[in-house]
Amino acid sequence: MSILSILNLILPAVCYSCRKRISIQKQSLCYECAEKLERKKEFLTSEIELNEKHFDMAVSLFKYDFRVRNLIHDCKYRGIKEIGNYCSKIAIEVLKKDYPEFVNVDFVVAIPMHKVRQRERSFNQAEYLSKRISKAFDLKDCSSLAIKNFQTEKQVFKDLDKRLSTKSTTPIYKVKDKDHFIGKKVLVIDDVFTSGATANEFSKVLKENGVKKIYVFTIASGNVKPMNYISLRKKIKDYTMRELPR
Repeated sequence: MSILSILNLILPAVCYSCRKRISIQKQSLCYECAEKLERKKEFLTSEIELNEKHFDMAVSLFKYDFRVRNLIHDCKYRGIKEIGNYCSKIAIEVLKKDYPEFVNVDFVVAIPMHKVRQRERSFNQAEYLSKRISKAFDLKDCSSLAIKNFQTEKQVFKDLDKRLSTKSTTPIYKVKDKDHFIGKKVLVIDDVFTSGATANEFSKVLKENGVKKIYVFTIASGNVKPMNYISLRKKIKDYTMRELPR
């Protein structure tokens, strides 16, 4: 019996989407879930068209459904890098084949996470994706030059009107070295695009600092209906504390 077979007996692999056992270690999804992932092929506009749009184009890998939700939550809240690797591999193939203009840029930058939330999770899924994409296309990753000034309420806890109308006298985001951004084309990376408010706010700051063109790329997109804040916060807490079957 091979080492891999023994490992599968001791620690059986699990599909991170449907939670069913699968036969191959390090494989993120079972065949059925992988086949049912729905590509999001159109350019993203969403409700952000109601306001001033600051990014030039945006695309996502997948439509947001329960399969993709489970993948993103495991990656985001449990720091499972196999999922990041799985999504990165597909993202690189799709960018190369379908959106070459998105990687014909000067550098890549992930939408920053506030340092408090970064400590809570100890993993930044957008930055992880950014590093792998930048390496694949021989681009510089400048995520360290972007900062989130303060922690905001999670977008999923807000209804659409609040997402699009949230204002602050202090910009949510800032960049460290303005000279580095002037006249540049930038690929912005994030995990989910719903209303487009987060990507738009970050893009606004980049444009104000001289960026010429902005492409946004995310893992998933779709109108995710917000749940009650307290119940969702409890579910996320319970989810992060739960041990996945192995």
